[in-house]
Amino acid sequence: MRNRGGETDGSRERAAAAANEPPTSRLPLIRGLTLLGTVALVVGNMVGTSIYTLPASLADVAGPFGLVAWLFTATGYLFVALVYARLGTRYPRTGGPYVFARAAFGDFAGFITVWSYWVSTVVGNAAIVTGAVGYLVGFFPALEQNAAGRFALAQALIWGLCILNVRGIRQSARVQTTVMFLNLVPLGLLAIFTLRRFDLANLHPFAPHGYGSLAAAAALVVWAYSGIESATVPAEEVQAPERTIRLGTMLGYAVGTTIFLLTALAVAGSLPNATIAGSARPIALAAEHAVGPWAGAVIGVAAIAAALGTLNGWILMAGRIPLSAAADGVFFRPLAAVHPAPL
Repeated sequence: MRNRGGETDGSRERAAAAANEPPTSRLPLIRGLTLLGTVALVVGNMVGTSIYTLPASLADVAGPFGLVAWLFTATGYLFVALVYARLGTRYPRTGGPYVFARAAFGDFAGFITVWSYWVSTVVGNAAIVTGAVGYLVGFFPALEQNAAGRFALAQALIWGLCILNVRGIRQSARVQTTVMFLNLVPLGLLAIFTLRRFDLANLHPFAPHGYGSLAAAAALVVWAYSGIESATVPAEEVQAPERTIRLGTMLGYAVGTTIFLLTALAVAGSLPNATIAGSARPIALAAEHAVGPWAGAVIGVAAIAAALGTLNGWILMAGRIPLSAAADGVFFRPLAAVHPAPL
């Protein structure tokens, strides 16, 4: 029997049954992703370069009312995180959203999901590496006038991390964990120090563009939560997936949300809204204002770490999301290939 979408009931039943079983047409994957590595993957894919510029965009669109947008969106994404934590535990197969869509709605829905996710990830990585090179230019001014040098650096970053992820999940997880601490520790500490300069006067007027600006502000914040599903994508490489995917997703959400809210509050309370809205580096500016000029350089290093972590994490996503789909015959077959000697 066919449903209105054209899928047969048998197709959906076969897809649902296959969602719990890795395909036998490719090499098995090594379960090298620990709980810490899983949390680092989720956090790294969420707390990327956007967090360093987002306060300026929110200040321009909503003013201090952007803090409400953070709380509103974070509450909504708590339920999104719970959904992925539950589905990842129920269907612990590489591919995450593809696996869930195919199990529920059949092959066509699975194809649309994997195609959309894969294309957006591959294209998005170009934007991420551009941001990473942009931050590096701040420390190496000679690159600013050297387009060939910037292009070569971008290619080196992309292909270097591609090779790392081809070789295996353990190396990628080590890099991701290291980068997470290089990003979060200075960002979190400087945000706490910046809160010492918190001034309620900076929150007035609280909603200069009216309460209707919540929708536009929330739309900006949603971008920061891209990657909440990350623990479900490399499911067959996760140790004790029934436990680790669930905990990794929820802990990653908690850590990312804490950093988001802490930095948003610190920036909004330490600087006038007009100053934030007009800055290309609002977090660095707030840290310099509260702590000293050296804090801006520390934030710059943390931003580079964030860019590298995001790039590494999304390169891993780009390789894993089509893996099961290709093995199932739903996507390009060559993308089901697994390196014969992963480490």
